[in-house]
Formats: sequence, C-alpha cells, structure tokens
Amino acid sequence: MNLKQQLRHYLAAREMTAADLAKQAGIPKQTVSDWLSGVPPRSLDKLRKICLVLNVSLDELCFGDCKENRKTEVKKQEQQAFVPEALILPINGSVSGLFEVRIKRVR
Repeated sequence: MNLKQQLRHYLAAREMTAADLAKQAGIPKQTVSDWLSGVPPRSLDKLRKICLVLNVSLDELCFGDCKENRKTEVKKQEQQAFVPEALILPINGSVSGLFEVRIKRVR
C-alpha cells in the first residue's frame, strides 16, 4: 500500500475528512488533498504531524500494516532467490562450485 491508499483507509476508519485531518494536524488542506491524489510528500515534518493525529507510526502510514509487508517481502525474496545466471555445475559426480554464465550477442 502507498500513502494515498493508507490515508484514505485511516480517514475512512476514523470517519474524518481531509479538511478535518489538516485542521487537527495544523497543515494546509491542499497538502492533504495533494497526498490523497497521489502527489508524493515533500515534508517529513508534516507527515509526522499527520501520524500524531491518526495515532499511527510513520511506517504504518507510508507502507501499511508492517506484518502484511513482511509477508509479501519474504515471498518476493523467495521468488528472487534463484538467479538464472548462476549455475552449480556437477563435475565427476561432485559439485565443484558456483559459476556465472553470461551470454553476449555477437554480430
């Protein structure tokens, strides 16, 4: 999840509007509106104020539920564990090491 989705989620969960959030955090309404439309934040200080109002950590606000992210990151790492360029080649019935195979196009 990104900041846009997370903000929408927390606003809906707390039954708040963007204007309410901006007022409580002491930041311009346009800033919150920009974030809700997908504009990336430029000020960590403003994000920190939003986190205080919503009572969430900066990680949760920007990246979503940490447990869900860890699960997806582990799955991504498992999928990327096999690198097709690296092969283990058996020689005389034993494994001799890790070799890198690179193929170049010759014209």
